[in-house]
Amino acid sequence: MSIKDNIKKQLRDINLSTSYNLHLDSNQYKEDFLIYNYIDNGEEYYIYSKNEISQDEIKLLKILFSQILYDNEYNTHYNKLINNILKKDLNNFEIEKNLNSLNIDKEDNMIIISLKIKGEYRLIEAFEILINIEDVNLVTIFNGKLIILLINKKQNEALELSKLIVELIEIEILENIKIGISSLEPAINIKKLYDESIDSIKLSDEFKLEGNIYRYNELFIYKTISLIDDDNITYISRYIDKYNMKNLNKDEIKTARKFLDYSLNISEAAKNLYIHRNTLIYRLDKIKKITGMDLRNFDDSLKFKILLIIHNHINYTLRK
Repeated sequence: MSIKDNIKKQLRDINLSTSYNLHLDSNQYKEDFLIYNYIDNGEEYYIYSKNEISQDEIKLLKILFSQILYDNEYNTHYNKLINNILKKDLNNFEIEKNLNSLNIDKEDNMIIISLKIKGEYRLIEAFEILINIEDVNLVTIFNGKLIILLINKKQNEALELSKLIVELIEIEILENIKIGISSLEPAINIKKLYDESIDSIKLSDEFKLEGNIYRYNELFIYKTISLIDDDNITYISRYIDKYNMKNLNKDEIKTARKFLDYSLNISEAAKNLYIHRNTLIYRLDKIKKITGMDLRNFDDSLKFKILLIIHNHINYTLRK
């Protein structure tokens, strides 16, 4: 049954037991009350009520229609194949067979994008947005996250698509999201790429990374530190006390981070912090006075960054 036919059937059932008088149309009517709209095969459809109904009832109807659309899209052959690859312990031959069923060659370049939504109950609405984005090849839901497969795309294209997704979801459903972008490898490594995209989000939580888009290839130092065993972390953490890093306030830490992010460029960092360059210099001098580390010196800046990452890692571990 098509989405349109399924929606019409639901409308008939609802109208039999209520006074809503719902109807589906591809045209907009100013005189009727709009309940819901969706896109199917490039055409927009609208669900109206002839009679005015309460906002609470509209919310319930929206949830119902979102679920119908999700079920129709999600319970497709390709979604089951993707979930089968990610969920089961398949060998390369079995993975290749599933990829072929998705019209993906094992040598095709692949990037996986994972999306974590703060309000997980909004996954279905976000899913509905993603399936209508032209550059999205395949999308599914797996382990409470939205998973996008990009075929034969470049890293910069994945980044631009991710920026568009953030904008659309935050505008359409008013939810904050985090996105992890894997490296680019042949599709046969799909499970590795999935793990990378998920790890990118986990590392952003663990090390309190700014922003909402995280590329695995840019997180090497964070991944490396996360693999250090507890005994060595404890040993290294002594230097946090030695350099008095706990005595830095939030503004000073934020200043240091931005200065490091902008490759020790005073003008660019000051511009991004919305402060005068002299104010930035004053803060750098204060950080040097407290810690003994001059962030304008490469060796000191590298030492500071590693200790700050480890400090956040320890705090994250204690909270778990």
